[in-house]
Amino acid sequence: MLANYKSAFSSQMAAMTVVQYVIALFVLWFITVFLQYIFKRPGKKPAGYCLPPSPPTLPLIGHLHLLTPVAYKGFHALNNKYGPLLYLRFATYPAVLVSSAPVATEIFKAQDVHFASRIKSPFEDNLLFGSSTSFFNAPYGDYWKFMKKICMTELLGSSQMKKLKNVRHEEAVRFLSKMLEKGEKNDVADLSSEVLTLANNATCRMIMSARCSGKDNQADQCRELVSESFDLAGKLAICTLFGPLKRVGVWYLRKKIADVPQKYDELFESILVDHEEKAKRGDTHMENKDLMDILLEVYHDKNAEMRITRKQMKTFFLDLFTGGTSTTADAILWILGELERYSYGSVF
Repeated sequence: MLANYKSAFSSQMAAMTVVQYVIALFVLWFITVFLQYIFKRPGKKPAGYCLPPSPPTLPLIGHLHLLTPVAYKGFHALNNKYGPLLYLRFATYPAVLVSSAPVATEIFKAQDVHFASRIKSPFEDNLLFGSSTSFFNAPYGDYWKFMKKICMTELLGSSQMKKLKNVRHEEAVRFLSKMLEKGEKNDVADLSSEVLTLANNATCRMIMSARCSGKDNQADQCRELVSESFDLAGKLAICTLFGPLKRVGVWYLRKKIADVPQKYDELFESILVDHEEKAKRGDTHMENKDLMDILLEVYHDKNAEMRITRKQMKTFFLDLFTGGTSTTADAILWILGELERYSYGSVF
């Protein structure tokens, strides 16, 4: 019995030795990479490369120490102290902070071509994070110009916004009716969740004539995917800030990086198929066509101005959906918060 105990103890010690050896190798590798990153010499700036003024930085973290728990207050303080256009570095991530409406107009309207391109994504063919199919991450070129034209004329143009006014009105009435019903029953209402549902429904109906936050499984899947997307994007953003941790973070999150886009792909494919079947049955009339119907016509037209792939369509809708949902909900919540804080007596 004593011999068996000694044998088991020896095996356990050997296993611990192997684990400790692996951990030591990993720590040594990490320290080496980290020190190389700290002490590497910065490369020369390209000719004509001129950055905006920048506040003093700290080693490694850059300007992270200037941020406050409430981000917009920290940015406002920087704007008051250093001006409306600043160059900031959050660890390894460079950024330009614009805090002036005239400067923003100059960048996004007068100089939009120079700011149209994006950094190439390491997930080139990924539906959620890729740059080869995404409109927002696409380099400036024929595809980017074509999709921008479609977006401005068929979704964000003044005539289209007037046409979709009833959609937004119906969703707002539905939202207010639900809040009133909860109030009459003295039920607790999660305003953040309800406003996000409002933004989901309005965005989905404007893009694809379907409510994405109903009571079916597809709606639940849609809400879960939005939540997973922002959670995953936040984790990747943190990893991106610190150079040596980027590859480790991508490796750790590799399963979600593959799974979430796959779920989006299946969801949008089912919606595309539904629209194609309606078009074959002749259920889609000219005045009722949405953005998805128009892009499907371009997709099936061999003589179209720009040939687009099915994956490009899915990524385009994903860009619009994720970009329009959270920002719209946040804006509504801010407005409601400001009304409650400052104008309660005069407004209500």
